[in-house]
Amino acid sequence: MGEWDIQVEYHGPLLTVYTHVLSETPEEDATEIIMKWAQQNGLPSREKNTRMLGRNTYPTEKPEPHGYMLFLTVDEPIEETLEIKNGEIPGGYYAVLRHSTISEMSKAWPALWKWLEESEYSHTGWIKGEHGWESGLEENINLYDDLSPAECKFNLMIPVKNKP
Repeated sequence: MGEWDIQVEYHGPLLTVYTHVLSETPEEDATEIIMKWAQQNGLPSREKNTRMLGRNTYPTEKPEPHGYMLFLTVDEPIEETLEIKNGEIPGGYYAVLRHSTISEMSKAWPALWKWLEESEYSHTGWIKGEHGWESGLEENINLYDDLSPAECKFNLMIPVKNKP
C-alpha cells in the first residue's frame, strides 16, 4: 500500500519509566526531563537495550491542546519522583510504520491510519488514561546515535486486533 513500510508485529509488554508534559512544546520538554533523569541513572544503555517511546495525550476529545508521554524501558521499577513515574506499555499486536522522520510524521500517521482501514485489522480503541485520551506510539530508533531530532527516525505503532 504505497511508499510506507507497514507490518503487523507482536510486541511483548515493556516495563518503563515515563514523564508527562502538557505545554506549548510537550515533546521537547518531555525529552529534556526524561533524558536528564536517564543520564543520572546510567541510561540509555545499549547493554540493557533501552528503548524510548512516546505518545500524544489529549486531555479533551479535541486535538488541541495535547500533551506528551515519553517512556524509557527499565529492568525494574524505580523510586518515583515528581516528574518520573513507573509505567508499562502493554504487549500485543501493533501495526508498525517503519522509519518515519519528524518532517514526515504529518503524512506518515494518516498513511498508517489509512492502511489500517484497508487492512484485515482494526484499532483496539482509544484509551482514557490518567493524562487524557491516548493510543499510538512513536519509537525513536536512533536513541544511541548522535543525530539532531530532525534526522532521527521513528517507528509509528497503533495497537490492533483482527477485524471480526
